[in-house]
Amino acid sequence: MADTTLLQSGYWTDGELPANVRVGLNTVISGNLAFKRFYAQREAALTIGEHSTMAGVHFAVGEEGRVEIGNYCYFTDAVLLCEAELRIGNYVVMGWGVTIADTERIFIQLLRQSGLLTR
Repeated sequence: MADTTLLQSGYWTDGELPANVRVGLNTVISGNLAFKRFYAQREAALTIGEHSTMAGVHFAVGEEGRVEIGNYCYFTDAVLLCEAELRIGNYVVMGWGVTIADTERIFIQLLRQSGLLTR
């Protein structure tokens, strides 16, 4: 029988996970802004596998969006913009300032809001 004494349910360090977020064993999400722009309404709109760390990641997910992240991933200070679907596999490392988007519309809107795009 496998020793499971070090395994714990995944969690968000800054609050309760939204009801439609699923995280695997030993997965940690940190950062008080992680779900500030999380508007997803779908069941299991965000699924993160086991043994992953999402440190300071912003999940900007639209109402119909769905994000799947595999096992053993480490993301730090990244932004995931999703209106439809993003799929990220196992053993992925993502660093500072990385933005992954499945649409240009939301990205352009965020650039305008930040003042980086004026037209």
